[in-house]
Amino acid sequence: MTPAKGYTEMKDSGIQWIGQIPTHWLLKKAKYCVSITNGSDPKSEGSVPVYGSGSESFKTCGEYKEGPAVLIGRKGATLHIPHYIEGRYWNVDTAFDVKPQEDFSLRYYYYLACVFDYNYYISQTTLPGMTQTNYNNMKLPCPSLDEQSAIAAYLDTQCAKIDEIIAQAKASIEDYKQWKASIICEAVTKGLDPNVEMKDSGVEWIGKVPKEWKAIPLKVCTSKIGSGKTPQGGAETYQDNGVLFLRSQNVYNTGLELDGVYYISDEIDSTMKNSRVRYNDVLLNITGGSIGRCCLFDLPDTAANVNQHVCIIRTKPEILLPQFLRYFWNSAAGPMVIDQYQTGSNRQGLNFEQIGATHIPLCSIAEQRQIVAMLDQKCAVIDQLMAEKQSLIDDLESYKKSLIYEVVTGKRYIR
Repeated sequence: MTPAKGYTEMKDSGIQWIGQIPTHWLLKKAKYCVSITNGSDPKSEGSVPVYGSGSESFKTCGEYKEGPAVLIGRKGATLHIPHYIEGRYWNVDTAFDVKPQEDFSLRYYYYLACVFDYNYYISQTTLPGMTQTNYNNMKLPCPSLDEQSAIAAYLDTQCAKIDEIIAQAKASIEDYKQWKASIICEAVTKGLDPNVEMKDSGVEWIGKVPKEWKAIPLKVCTSKIGSGKTPQGGAETYQDNGVLFLRSQNVYNTGLELDGVYYISDEIDSTMKNSRVRYNDVLLNITGGSIGRCCLFDLPDTAANVNQHVCIIRTKPEILLPQFLRYFWNSAAGPMVIDQYQTGSNRQGLNFEQIGATHIPLCSIAEQRQIVAMLDQKCAVIDQLMAEKQSLIDDLESYKKSLIYEVVTGKRYIR
């Protein structure tokens, strides 16, 4: 790759994450470039979008501030994600709002905020955060207003192109997910023989099934449906090794995600014997936004336990293969089952009685094995396609951030 052409004369900024900047650029504290103010909780209902840290509105209110403005995080896991707002908005106390002072481009500030090294300034507390003083005293590279405007215009154009490709890749992933779910649903409810004689299952969301199949309550096919609890003492009991302690954030349709997993001691595990996990148990998330995510516990000879948000479903393998049941929950049928229970105060929650009462399509063990083998093969192909699209997204996001950094610090010259 040809190196990006920068300015001829550069100087050291004295700020590690900024590095060198053009000699004719200035360094100024942010408080001399922008005005940064606190957010607060709204006091009335309305249609104005409300923001915290991150770029997503999470509710609406009646009060408003007028954009354009840049929202920057005060605390939380998404404090490093700035948001540029054109119209009316409101920000709560997890975000500051930024307005430009004279001779400074707000759009240029937004792009600077996209590449701030937050770790360089962040307040190291239990919940990492940025103070108003942190932001105000941050030194910014300051070209002339004309250069700022040119930089912002260039990045608007280039980032829009990158974002369009990213959006297309994300849309492809969603299409692949739907395709995968429909293939699974067709297999676990209709079987593999397109010419087989069908009958009404008696269950509305299942519809017709092969003549030799049954639709029976899941509790008939299982020896255990239950979950665990959070140990007394909560997070203070977690440790870096010991017995795996699985939570909903570890359970995905693609399998267990163990990055950042917690452990508990053998002593605590001994008080939670009823929620110990066995090899090939089906794990189903039963609360919150991840409700319905499901995978197998496929780690042999590994001690593990779960909290109250993850349900253990232990099948009777002579009747129901755990792999077949996992595919059932992963299919388009899974959300249909969950939706029928999600009304009123029960929304985003499944209880053990509901899970046990769920009718599942059931065929012979031999046919289940054939279906699982076919789905393993087809889903692996689809998963690979999704992984390639995700890799493209990751590469583009990385390139976009590098491009922004090079341009706003003068390492790439914009004509």
